[in-house]
Amino acid sequence: MPSVERAAVVTIERDGVDDALARLQAVAARSGVELVDDDGGADVAIVLGGDGTMLRALGRFLGTGVPVIGVNYGRVGFLTAIHADALEDGLARVFAGDYR
Repeated sequence: MPSVERAAVVTIERDGVDDALARLQAVAARSGVELVDDDGGADVAIVLGGDGTMLRALGRFLGTGVPVIGVNYGRVGFLTAIHADALEDGLARVFAGDYR
C-alpha cells in the first residue's frame, strides 16, 4: 500500500482518549500525515475506541473504499487491530503504508 497522506479520525468519548488523540497527532506530525475530521479525501480512517466505535466508523466509511483501522480504547476490542500500548508503532506502520 502507498503511504498515507490524509487520515480521518473517529474517537470515543471516554477517559484516556484525549491522551490517545495527542499521541496520534504526534505520530501523524512525524509521519507527515494530515488528520481530518471529514471523510473526503482520506486515505485511511483511524478509530480510537472499542467495538462500538469501530462499528460506527465502519458504517460511516462503508462503500467509500477507505480502510478503517482501530486502536483499542474500549473494553473488549475484538474488531480493533492495534492495542492502546502499541499506538505509536502501529500507526507509524499504517502511515508508512504497511497495512492490509
